[in-house]
Amino acid sequence: MISTRVIRGLGVIIAYLITFNSALGQNRDSYIFPDPAHRIVLAVQDSCADSILCGRVLPESNPTGGYILAQLQFPYHQSVIAISQGLRNFVGDSSGPNLLFLSGNEGGYPRMGLILDDGTARHFYPHINFVDLVLNEERLKDGALSIYSHELGHVMMSIIGLDFPFSPDTKQHVSMGVTDYTIAFMEGWGEHFQRLAYDNVELYHAQFDSKFQPGKIFNRLWHSNLDEELRILNVSSNGYIYRKLLPEVDTAGMSLAQLIYLEHTSPIFDPCRLKSAQAMLSCEGVLATLFYRFDTDSLLTNNYREKAFYDHFLLKPLPESIDVKSVFSPLENVLLKNAYVWSRMKGHINDSTAPIVEFVKTWGEIFPDEKKKIVSLFLLTTVGKTVNDNVGRIYEETAYSGMIGNINKYRELASQFMTAFSALRDSVLDGQLVLDANIGPQLWVENKDFLIPQTIFFPEPTAPLNVNLNTASVFELAALKGMSMESAAKLITERDRRVFFKSLDEVKSLGFGL
Repeated sequence: MISTRVIRGLGVIIAYLITFNSALGQNRDSYIFPDPAHRIVLAVQDSCADSILCGRVLPESNPTGGYILAQLQFPYHQSVIAISQGLRNFVGDSSGPNLLFLSGNEGGYPRMGLILDDGTARHFYPHINFVDLVLNEERLKDGALSIYSHELGHVMMSIIGLDFPFSPDTKQHVSMGVTDYTIAFMEGWGEHFQRLAYDNVELYHAQFDSKFQPGKIFNRLWHSNLDEELRILNVSSNGYIYRKLLPEVDTAGMSLAQLIYLEHTSPIFDPCRLKSAQAMLSCEGVLATLFYRFDTDSLLTNNYREKAFYDHFLLKPLPESIDVKSVFSPLENVLLKNAYVWSRMKGHINDSTAPIVEFVKTWGEIFPDEKKKIVSLFLLTTVGKTVNDNVGRIYEETAYSGMIGNINKYRELASQFMTAFSALRDSVLDGQLVLDANIGPQLWVENKDFLIPQTIFFPEPTAPLNVNLNTASVFELAALKGMSMESAAKLITERDRRVFFKSLDEVKSLGFGL
């Protein structure tokens, strides 16, 4: 059981935070929430005959619910909840409460549509967007609520209604793998909140560190924990931009499906070899890093817009006597700008568009005084690979020289890199170079003859493997009809030489039977 002492202690925190937020925001909740007394409501899954989800409001006397609500009073959670409501105000959808749904569905999900019993009546909210999580006392002690803002991030995107083309990749998404532009953008946005939660909530920081203490040696070996650790540490260090390495295990008896997932889930990266531009932008870990860098940059967070901009997200305009900075924190400020950019991206995303490139371009158009900063962050994080390979090659040579301790070469190359990067960035900002010039088309081929498990944990269910010829691993290519491991390796060598294939016909013209 969660101890009475813990709940009492969190109750003190709640009282303090309510007083603090009221003073800081000059009663800001009345400008954001239709019902400031109920900024967030907990509901548990309820049985009903309807096809839509049904739930009932959890009584405030419930100990587990009280512990959850206490954590949701942390300033970080209050910020993301306020932003979610602000986006609902922006699109004119304030029907129903902000809701955390406690169900038996393993994992966490963004949901839409619910029949809610509040104790007095049943209400049907067909368009309400909310987070669905499995939470109990044991999970809460292990830091499970740290994932809440990740899932709420998906809810934010659903509220804005940013339309994406159908996601073609059939493998399970993981932060360290390469999938497609759509998955990378959506999941990368969600995952960057996990690092933000780690940064902003000491409880989650401590729970994460506790999970990997020396006495818990097996925690670091389990896939989900490996993935979680990368989402915290690699996002901070930009470690996802490198090509993958396979562990030295006996692969002779493995099936191609097993080899595909081994490469997909390997947490080992080669710091001297960069991914291609398209592979970077199809990796949710890279996208999480980009969003994290955008949303923690001092200029982008602290550069506030004119007051009218924030009125879009409020129930009523702010009086002239209220300073916007007293209503929205720097983190809230930058999150609102993210969402506004999404709203302007709608209708501009198609199968050939990398959403993150469109995001950076649109940000620069809407906020021209921030264009240099966001373009610089994007190019530095991706080492200029989306424009050309020149800066990336210098980076790889610098990394190798640093690894072997060749100090003179390392210093020489580091200087060359900074000069080349500055020239590249300035050429992009001046319009002489295009931000996505080095990104080829997504060339998806459905491999109907090869079935892949849809999750790494279970052999069933399966689906035909879809392969993007411009990002596929050697094992994915070898699974194609008429291809072998040898021909797949040759195709990757040719792809590296050309940077990307322009079309399926180009690949066929090289003599590869597809």
